[in-house]
Amino acid sequence: MKLRIARPALVVDINRVKGLNYMNMEDGSLKIGALVRIAQLERTKFPSQYDILRAASRQVADPQVRNMGTVGGNAAHGDPGNDLPAVFISLKSKYVVKSKRGTREIPAKDFYKGPFTTELRPDEVLVEVNVPHWDGYSGGTYLKFERRTGDYAIAAVAVQLTVDDDNRVTRAGVAFTNAGPTPLPAEEIEESIIDKRGLENLLTSAKNAFDKMKVNPVSDLRGPDWYKRDVMRVLLLRGIKTVYERLVR
Repeated sequence: MKLRIARPALVVDINRVKGLNYMNMEDGSLKIGALVRIAQLERTKFPSQYDILRAASRQVADPQVRNMGTVGGNAAHGDPGNDLPAVFISLKSKYVVKSKRGTREIPAKDFYKGPFTTELRPDEVLVEVNVPHWDGYSGGTYLKFERRTGDYAIAAVAVQLTVDDDNRVTRAGVAFTNAGPTPLPAEEIEESIIDKRGLENLLTSAKNAFDKMKVNPVSDLRGPDWYKRDVMRVLLLRGIKTVYERLVR
């Protein structure tokens, strides 16, 4: 609406709906209510394994948007340029949606079907993001390349890793923003770096996996598709390097 792309005849304000503004650790999972403001994510001191949430939230648009915008809105809108969906995909999160018929959980990676098109049914609303437990030697980052601060990403990547005592990657989450009509899960890259140790091995495996992926960013005013793909590759390798070097002991 801010950009005059959508002009709905009726807008329903759900800010006074009780019970949707919370962040709790329950049964090893981080549960985030849909009405949590993005600025709250930015200010919250999460355990280090969830530091990707702060890294991403501080890069969403501008302070005005972060103070008004909600986690649920950013996740449910289906805009391929929104920052949080790729983060939730990389964290292996599930979205809890509710209607009069009941409640169901949808993996974040399966939620997005096309630009502004999601798995939400007409009578459903997203009420919670459920982020699963990540072991102690886990961490992540969100790297975003934009024309100017607060703009949509030319390209962005979310990287989340877990390493064991031998500095071997045991779990990985990778997803891209603005890499096509939806946030792009990169399971091929994840599989390529699991059970690998050593930075050079990780970077080589990730680069080879990326080059084999079908990545189709849209050519637009922010750049042609080939340029965006090159930016994605650079951000991917930089993200893996940043996280792995932080975790190794």
